[in-house]
Amino acid sequence: MFELITGYARMIVSCGPCASIPYASIACSLFALPLLVVIHMLYWLSPVIGIAFVGVCAAVALASFLIVALTYQQTEFILDKIIGVMLVFMAVPFTAKFMLIGLVLFHSIRFLVPFMLKSFAPSLRYSVWHSVLASLGAGLLTNVFLRFVMWVAV
Repeated sequence: MFELITGYARMIVSCGPCASIPYASIACSLFALPLLVVIHMLYWLSPVIGIAFVGVCAAVALASFLIVALTYQQTEFILDKIIGVMLVFMAVPFTAKFMLIGLVLFHSIRFLVPFMLKSFAPSLRYSVWHSVLASLGAGLLTNVFLRFVMWVAV
């Protein structure tokens, strides 16, 4: 039973067979854009349903991350990039210009994080939590930048 649960957790975290394709994190992070539209539509229909949907998705994602990380399985994390992209567009206009800037900036910051970690803390060992924290941090930093651009433009 435990192997079945860890297998499902690994499939959730790696987005199934998507982890084996080249540049999977960029391709799968584009999946966050229609997911944001669905969440917005659910929230518009009923705030309780929208918040419940986000809560269930967050609980399943957190449980999957914990199961995969605590069982020390070698899995490519893709779900953290989807969550990071969703953080980018939180309370930011969903226009083509902001989508393009947000995606490019998110993946640029996400690419530079391992180099920054090596330069600031060379003795730090890489773990799966660095990937998750890098995606969340890149998403929040990009969100702050896009909000600043919005503030300056208005």
